[in-house]
Amino acid sequence: MNRKPGLPQRSSIVFWLALAIIALAGVALLWYTTPHGLALVNDSVNYIDGARNMLAGHGYSRILGNGDYAPVTNFPPFYSMVLAGFLLAGLDGITATWWVSILFFAFNLVLIGWLGRKVTGSSLFGVLTSILFLLNESFLNFHTFALSEPVFIFTFFLCLVYLVKYLEKPVWYWIVLSGLFASLAYLTRYIGIALFVTAIAALVIFLPGLKRKLKSVLFFLAGAMPAVAAWTVRNILQTGSATNRQSMWHVIPGEAIQEGVLSFWSWLLPERYNLIERFIGFWQFLLFLLLIIALAAVIILSLRFWLLKTKPGLKIQFTWVIVIQAAAYLVLLVFTIAYLDASVNFEGRILMPIYNMLLLLIVAGLYWLWTRKKWLFKAAAVFITLALMLSFVEDTMDTIKLNRSQGQGFANEYWTESQTMAELARHPDLLVYTNRPRAVNLFLDRGAYILPSRLNPSTGLPWADYEKTVSSIRQRVLDGKALLVVFDYENATSDEEGQALMQDLTEGLPLLVEYSDGIIFGYAQK
Repeated sequence: MNRKPGLPQRSSIVFWLALAIIALAGVALLWYTTPHGLALVNDSVNYIDGARNMLAGHGYSRILGNGDYAPVTNFPPFYSMVLAGFLLAGLDGITATWWVSILFFAFNLVLIGWLGRKVTGSSLFGVLTSILFLLNESFLNFHTFALSEPVFIFTFFLCLVYLVKYLEKPVWYWIVLSGLFASLAYLTRYIGIALFVTAIAALVIFLPGLKRKLKSVLFFLAGAMPAVAAWTVRNILQTGSATNRQSMWHVIPGEAIQEGVLSFWSWLLPERYNLIERFIGFWQFLLFLLLIIALAAVIILSLRFWLLKTKPGLKIQFTWVIVIQAAAYLVLLVFTIAYLDASVNFEGRILMPIYNMLLLLIVAGLYWLWTRKKWLFKAAAVFITLALMLSFVEDTMDTIKLNRSQGQGFANEYWTESQTMAELARHPDLLVYTNRPRAVNLFLDRGAYILPSRLNPSTGLPWADYEKTVSSIRQRVLDGKALLVVFDYENATSDEEGQALMQDLTEGLPLLVEYSDGIIFGYAQK
């Protein structure tokens, strides 16, 4: 039977129209979910502050407690650069973060649908991929925070999009663009370096001929390295460090691994009845078993494709790109936690890029089941799809209810109507030492110093100058030059570490005011 001439083009139009409708549904959903604005946390203020300072001529910097500015190196700049563009349009920093999430949520739903179609070769399953991501609580939740995730996912996906396009049709500017977006992903979150590993590995594995492999890798690096090199040189010249990370081996604690297990199953399964926490041992064993099976599958398929000289088709190549990316990200994440930054953990936000890749692989598996001839396989594909949708929707509904009931983080009434913050605003000329310097920065547009801690969160080792710092803070408060502000004092002293810190800092200091949301020590401004 001959195919009508206009059918392929019509099918493509329907596919893109479907993705556009899903993207608009995503915009409506995120709009509905965030009536109080996005969740604002400490890192949110760093990004907003970075955007403000760039436009004010201070470069990518943060404001210090004394009003001076210090260059930022531990937070890459691209998300703040995107925010700065919205600030130029006349929006304030908080509203700008909301618009970035709204727009990039729509973009990301379209991109993941395109990748789903490439992995499966099916427009229908490409649309299904986008729908699953729309329903997934994790994907929605991290677009409700004023953080770099929306922009990171966008650059992350576009790097893979252009890499796939190059493998499909090796036009030089596709791989240059893949490198460019890999560099922008790195400049949004440093873990974006995993994309470099993925792209180079895919080019070396799937392209024929040594000369072509080398040429393609060089084109990729030509797109990727200029921005990365410029940012690295800037950091070294200004602070002497490329990323403000201290290299040191750390033992990853069992609690961190368990958190990763909980995060994975919380992403995949509904949280009703606390089935995940109650049977954590079983879920740990099951995840370990799944990892072993996945590793065995990778080894077997590798032997089939390369040792037996079987050339994989394009769909298989694209699926392998997703596998390589998930593996590269996980390995680099473990290396980061073990060697560079012990404060990073296996929480949902950090693991989300892996979840994105896993969901693409799940859709590829569903397509494989659906294309089998026996009805039992098709029924299994339908059952798994519906089960995933129900699981995702249940958790997504909880997130929507939570965000609609009250603002999250600094967007909560606890902060927007804080008596402690209002009192602090009456003393603009005093230095501020507080456990929430980012909140002070956000609401009062002034710098503040963070209270010391006994342990360095990046290394887990004691701070060498802890006692000297505590003594200096106390003396400035007693001299009437500074205020010591503790928000949520009850929570700040809920454990032995917090109690010891508060005793070291506040014993014998004059109490200025005490409110339900915080305490201020010091003398009123003259």
